[in-house]
Amino acid sequence: MNASENSNGNGKANWLLAAGLLFALVGGAWRIIVLQNELTKAQTEIEISDKLTAVRIDAAAHRAETDARLVEIETQFRAEDQIRNVQWADARRTMAIIYEDTHPGKRYPSDISFFPEIAQPTK
Repeated sequence: MNASENSNGNGKANWLLAAGLLFALVGGAWRIIVLQNELTKAQTEIEISDKLTAVRIDAAAHRAETDARLVEIETQFRAEDQIRNVQWADARRTMAIIYEDTHPGKRYPSDISFFPEIAQPTK
């Protein structure tokens, strides 16, 4: 008997068992590393998803605030349109009175009247 063999003669089987155990350990360690990498990647994706959700919520809030401000601006434009149209109508009436006083028997040509509107119509 050689010194490298066991006393029961199973030296070759022990090396195969040791190689199998080493392979299982290396494979298990590799799987653990892969799973940890996947876990880290999943956690990173969740964090990114949470950040994107927060950005979307902020954008929606900003958009709602902007829409409210635009409604206020349009309301102010409509009010200015009404004031301007009243002033324009008053100026036309004054011109008609002056014209009819200076041109007896003739009417002021006021058939065409256009009151401009700057503001967009209400949706």
